[in-house]
Amino acid sequence: EPAPEATLRAYTHDVVQVAAGLPRQAVLVGHGAGALVVTHALARYPARAAVLVAPVLGGWSTAGVALRRNPVGTLPALFGGGLRLHRRQLFSGELPEADARRHVARLGRAGRRAQWQLLAGREAEPPVGRPPVLVLGSPDDRVVPPAALTRAARRYGSAPLLFPGMGHDLMLDARWREPIDAILDWLVKDPQRV
Repeated sequence: EPAPEATLRAYTHDVVQVAAGLPRQAVLVGHGAGALVVTHALARYPARAAVLVAPVLGGWSTAGVALRRNPVGTLPALFGGGLRLHRRQLFSGELPEADARRHVARLGRAGRRAQWQLLAGREAEPPVGRPPVLVLGSPDDRVVPPAALTRAARRYGSAPLLFPGMGHDLMLDARWREPIDAILDWLVKDPQRV
């Protein structure tokens, strides 16, 4: 259900509680703002591994990029309104229009406080136990620029895995199998991760 007063801390707490209750160490996977939640959860939970898909990792640089790339959709978010993303930001031109409309209609909204923390928040503390972290995205993403993908991957000692021609919502785009297969291949390469 909608939780307009939810915070980044509350989202992180929920992820850590669920992961800690599992019979094995979890692999945490987050997309966009969910990747920010995963990075904060990694500071509190010794995950087996993590996957950050098109990570929006917060801070004023995130807000600056959002304002430059989508001023009409971002300005209301800076004043407590909803962040609005449009089809061209989320998907490639390969995705049929009907599919894009269906996906956009299902998008949820982050709580106002969590949204503000996303745009202006602090970076997560270092992860517990140094789990392997895969960062992937698209150089054509209109929400997360390539430099942000590189910065996120470097933080975890790697390089981003890039999927040209895809939008921000890689897992829903026309060629969604490519990033999913890459994640599964990465997890299988090291038996410790699965």
